[in-house]
Amino acid sequence: MVLNVDLSLIIELSYGLDRLRQGEDNISDFPEIKLVGPGLELSKLLGLYNEESLLLTLLGRDGKDLIPGNINLRAIGIKDLNSRMVTVETDVRTRLISYSRILGEEYTELYNTYDRLMDDFDLVTMVEARNENIEAKVLKDLLRISKIREVPVILEVLDPANLAYLDEKPFMALVTREVLEAYTNMKITNEKSLIAATNYILRQGTENVLVNNFENGIIFSSNSNKYVVKSEGGKFKHRTNYGLMAGLVKSFNNNYDMLTSLRISHSSNMVYCEGEENIDMTSLKKYMQDIHIEKIYK
Repeated sequence: MVLNVDLSLIIELSYGLDRLRQGEDNISDFPEIKLVGPGLELSKLLGLYNEESLLLTLLGRDGKDLIPGNINLRAIGIKDLNSRMVTVETDVRTRLISYSRILGEEYTELYNTYDRLMDDFDLVTMVEARNENIEAKVLKDLLRISKIREVPVILEVLDPANLAYLDEKPFMALVTREVLEAYTNMKITNEKSLIAATNYILRQGTENVLVNNFENGIIFSSNSNKYVVKSEGGKFKHRTNYGLMAGLVKSFNNNYDMLTSLRISHSSNMVYCEGEENIDMTSLKKYMQDIHIEKIYK
């Protein structure tokens, strides 16, 4: 069973307007209100794959009623209102975000809860905290707890500002080219320089590196094997990590070999990003036949 950690679920209020009129009252219908966040999307996708998971998050008192009924959730209650985003949809999208404040005792409860949960989970997925008020060291502390408890973590690092997370040597890091360049101080211009950058991270102790935006596929790198994974025609571009992470979790839980895991993960993200309505293993197999994996001998 997997524990998904997303500390920054946001209440989104979406208003639709034909256009904004200056000097006038702009009136919209009641907003669409929902809870959003990568960890929530990942949990939903895992449910479609019949993979049981628990979502651990921080949640304000105004967010608890917005949790979908099919999501298993352990929320650390915070005294402040939940982080929220107001979106106004016209010909231009406008967003205003306010972030929750987190108190010391709420951090303590988070650490204690996370440590207890390590007894019940074989794998953790962790996405970056997007709440600017969350202390930078919190995810590092959680990574250290996982290390002590010997529970592997699949860690997403999309922002170069969060490079320090890689110092905690996760089981797998999902990174971008920009993160690689910032962490290694290397200019990545081709496959050779990208592999050199992943090798640097591997030497620091991370066991596996997945780069999700190299050309039109993904690059997997470990100390023993390196692969490039592409779809037919090389036309597909990954826009999120939800599908990749869901595919990795399913593969981990079923003890698939690495090549099968990469096929499933790449297919999972293609299905998700293409907006397939009925996502299941059958839809994954449809995409898997168009995936090509090449071993890199460098």
